[in-house]
Amino acid sequence: MENEIGTDRLGFLLSDVARLFRMAFEREIGTAGLGITPGKHALWHA
Repeated sequence: MENEIGTDRLGFLLSDVARLFRMAFEREIGTAGLGITPGKHALWHA
């Protein structure tokens, strides 16, 4: 049972860190004035 809790915590941590990196990346794109919207960014990775 403890392994399941540890795995859940690790998954949450990885997801949260990835979200923070995406937010920082979007902020940098916005301040750079490249004209790339979040929608265009999503299509670029698809």
